[in-house]
Amino acid sequence: MSTIEALKAILIPPHEPVLTGSSEQWTAFEARLGMRLPSDFRVLITTYGAGSANDWFYLINPFRDARSNFERWLALHRQAYRESYSQAGPDTFEGLDGTVPHGLVPFAHGSDGSTAYWNTHLENPDDWTIMEEREFYWQSFRGTTIEYLMEVITGQYRSIVYGPLPRELPVRFLPWRPLPGGA
Repeated sequence: MSTIEALKAILIPPHEPVLTGSSEQWTAFEARLGMRLPSDFRVLITTYGAGSANDWFYLINPFRDARSNFERWLALHRQAYRESYSQAGPDTFEGLDGTVPHGLVPFAHGSDGSTAYWNTHLENPDDWTIMEEREFYWQSFRGTTIEYLMEVITGQYRSIVYGPLPRELPVRFLPWRPLPGGA
């Protein structure tokens, strides 16, 4: 069983995922970013689209509106970390190879605003380390994005972004829907 098939067994995708992006949209998106993203992230977005897993984690979707899409998240996080860490000492970045904030790219967040990032210090995006941040505390995970989500959902990895997850498996991924009135 492939890793995406294993994930789908514990995180049920929507019947009609929204905002999955065409091949052309993905190419244009990565060109705007100036980087290629991990290949399994494209598989995740293509499979699940925009939405959340029972409101406890959200994938940051490249194809949402300008207020909440991937590029906006990236810009906001880079600005916040520039401001937050501008006076930080060298110990603040232990284990991050000094690449904060430019080396971190957010890809998911918890319902409380804590964030999961890729640390982009390696050339091949499929080898990037996953970093979690919650109130300036950092934790790393070595593995793919899909492996990370599988281990978080099953409790094999104790995430500081999502915390303990007492729930029955499988979990449903709920597609994003715009609020009435276009908000």
